[in-house]
Amino acid sequence: MLHETYAGTGPTRMAAGPEQTRGMLYRKKNVMKTTYSCLLMCAIFSILTACDNSGQSGRPGGRLQVQESEDGIEVRGPDGTVLIKGNHESASILLKPDDGEGEADTVDINTGKLAPKFPADIPVLPESTVVMSQVFQGGRNAIATITTQQPAESVILFYEEQIQLKGWEPGSRYDLDNIVMLNGKKGTANLNVSITTEADLVTINTARTESTEK
Repeated sequence: MLHETYAGTGPTRMAAGPEQTRGMLYRKKNVMKTTYSCLLMCAIFSILTACDNSGQSGRPGGRLQVQESEDGIEVRGPDGTVLIKGNHESASILLKPDDGEGEADTVDINTGKLAPKFPADIPVLPESTVVMSQVFQGGRNAIATITTQQPAESVILFYEEQIQLKGWEPGSRYDLDNIVMLNGKKGTANLNVSITTEADLVTINTARTESTEK
């Protein structure tokens, strides 16, 4: 069986053995189910906080509409704006300020690939499999989880080198049992990388956070 991997410049395909394939499919299905469940929870939370017992929006003259189909779910606000749309593979959530002031923000969630506008200054290991990714605030904030069967030491070395090459000021390294944590700083932005080794599988979690305060 073939699975999609990240090769630095774009997707590539590599052969996977039966045991590896079963493990990857099991983990990917769990992530997809979790993502979709979170999306449904967001829809429910939006209804409970924005509507009264009759389903009427707390804001004048409006009602939220929720539609579910084979393609996923869609939640529209009182003005017809799509607030939540997606399925277990990709979804977008529109976040509007409660006071109506300021700009709305979109959170893009993807499983199996990098989300649109994924920041270029977050290192992504070549020949790795993207499990999930999220991007919000135009790429100023983003997270990703990827896996690989490459040796842990080579993975750690890659991120130690790439953090600096991507323009980050390297911070301290922390070793905790089977987890190595790296970090970097660039202006008001911070990058955190955790590398976890379990048997022959290495999982890399990356998170970019940036303050909007000047």
